[in-house]
Amino acid sequence: MLKTRSVLLLTLLLSLFSSALTAEMETVKTKNFEGDKFVFPKDIKGTPLSLLFLAMGKDQENGTLQQQQQIEWHKALAEKGILNEQVAAYHFPVMESPPFFVKGIIRSAMADAYEGTADLSQSGVLYIDDLEEFAKEGGLTLDELPTLVLLSEDGKIIKEFKGVYSEELATAIAAAINAELAPSEEQAAVPNTPTP
Repeated sequence: MLKTRSVLLLTLLLSLFSSALTAEMETVKTKNFEGDKFVFPKDIKGTPLSLLFLAMGKDQENGTLQQQQQIEWHKALAEKGILNEQVAAYHFPVMESPPFFVKGIIRSAMADAYEGTADLSQSGVLYIDDLEEFAKEGGLTLDELPTLVLLSEDGKIIKEFKGVYSEELATAIAAAINAELAPSEEQAAVPNTPTP
């Protein structure tokens, strides 16, 4: 009886853990900062990985602060060579949808803030209905800190990172990226043989 309960509990915990890892982010139709249509997260294309910078502020003041912190993150990671041809950077401030007549003004102001730092074709504002639900659906933590999310080539969440820039967190991001890019033991065991 005790053994059966233990097995059931273990099965439940494993299913909860695996569902958290396979959470999918809400689909949002938007425009990137160049004005082109963008379907989030479908249009995110890893090379093979993507690092998603999400500013999810619960109010305008915190959202603006997180946006500035994300730009600092981007500059530091680019300087360290962490953002490169194998890791595409995508920036998306996330906010509950304002009245339609101010969306363009907000998008334009944010585009100006990212210009010169982020690729504007890989950045835009995500206007959503419910910020808490957006975070919950993606298995993300909603707080007052910037969110960076490492995504696989097929858009699956590999790992979430939270906080303002620090050397420790930058090192953790680099380690996670290197772990994903390293060949698996199985791939490493198969010698490269030239094709005739």
